[in-house]
Amino acid sequence: MKSFPAAESAAILDSLPVVVFRIGPDLRLTYANRPTCELLGLTPTQVVGRSCLEVGMEPATYGRWVEHLRTAFRTGQPGRFQYLRPPPPAEMLFEYRFVPERGADGAVASVLVAAFTVDEVKELRAELRAEEERFRAFMDRLPANAWMRNEAGVYVFVNSTYLAHYGFRPQDVIGRTVDEVWPADVAARFRSTDERVYAVWRAEQFLEVAPEPDGTPRSWLNVKFPFTGPDGVRYVGGVGIDVTDREREAAARRELDARLVSAEKIQALALLAAGSAHDFKNVLSVILGNADLAAGAVPAESPAREYLRQLSLAGDRAAELCSQMFAFAGGAQPRPGPTDLGAVARDTLRMSQPPRTSGVRVVVAAESNLPPVWADPSQLSQVVLNLVTNAVQAIGRNPGTVRVGVSAADDCVIMEVSDDGCGIPAAHLGRVFDPFFTTKPDGSGLGLAAVAGIVRDLGGTIAAESAAGAGTTFRVSLPAYHA
Repeated sequence: MKSFPAAESAAILDSLPVVVFRIGPDLRLTYANRPTCELLGLTPTQVVGRSCLEVGMEPATYGRWVEHLRTAFRTGQPGRFQYLRPPPPAEMLFEYRFVPERGADGAVASVLVAAFTVDEVKELRAELRAEEERFRAFMDRLPANAWMRNEAGVYVFVNSTYLAHYGFRPQDVIGRTVDEVWPADVAARFRSTDERVYAVWRAEQFLEVAPEPDGTPRSWLNVKFPFTGPDGVRYVGGVGIDVTDREREAAARRELDARLVSAEKIQALALLAAGSAHDFKNVLSVILGNADLAAGAVPAESPAREYLRQLSLAGDRAAELCSQMFAFAGGAQPRPGPTDLGAVARDTLRMSQPPRTSGVRVVVAAESNLPPVWADPSQLSQVVLNLVTNAVQAIGRNPGTVRVGVSAADDCVIMEVSDDGCGIPAAHLGRVFDPFFTTKPDGSGLGLAAVAGIVRDLGGTIAAESAAGAGTTFRVSLPAYHA
């Protein structure tokens, strides 16, 4: 190593208002900047090559000075030493900072020494405290969470925003690991993303979920970045913003998009169903008409009459399916008017009993003085009959009860059809109103789809609540009509 720094380095050190000099392995000065020479009252030539004892250090102090220097040469670690310099010109208390310098072979070749008066040290410490306070004020007013963790997952810093969001006190977090601060599943996710950042050694962005004090989950967009501190320890720093509302809005948009796609599919199916039902019903009219004519021409005792009867029954079933498809498509021509839903429910179930096993009871309970709804009574009758038929079929051959209740609430007329049957599995509940979806071997999958279409056209809503083995409730809500 050179005895003197490069010219440009010397110029920089000479301009500093701080005493700076270099000590070689023989404990003699190899360089002294201008403030050092001015303090000693000597020229650079008079300083270089001499020991500190020879340029004015007290013999009683020099022994401790040498001990600290040798420690710096031996360990290669920075150190400090205080020295009270006697007058002239005046008594001054110095604090020396040792910075070992290594040569090309890695061994300590010299020690750079910077000397400060105690007053200067106090000023520097005051400036450092002020800088730390400015940093703390900035971080605490940052409208985002900020934190630092070391490689062991121990928190070394969190800002006030972080503490406030989660209801922590500083002692709840600082010096603790993520496993001590968070539930096991949350801590595992945090450690996993920390490890990812250490592995790639660059900033990464993560969507992470952490609970509030009451357990409510919040979504955070966290940017994490790795760095190495002056102590050589690796850290992950992070800044996070609350995106819970944004995520909810995005989920709502996705749901709306899915509903729009579903509505477009239903509209396309409706057009197809309406056209197919119309054409097929015309064909059925010819078939059923000819079957009736043939039955009249065949003797009563002929076996062919039974075949013709079965043909007519099958044709009637096909015509019923056409009617369901037509209703699903909205192809019928409704004649709406003020209609009492409670009266329609009672009359429908009195005159048109749905298929049922002998052990099933159907109970109707409708409030008196219900407000009317604006609807075609025949359409409402179809809604009632379809829902009750489904409820009876859900009970099957077991004894059970189907309850039909009609009431008024919030300017709407509500009809609930409940059964104590087998219930609908959760995997199927969201699809019960889809066209052609059925779990029955002989089902068409159009009954509930037609009901949903009618209710939708009337400006109402329909929903199903169920649990496997606990029965099902269908709830129809229609707006009350006011003349």
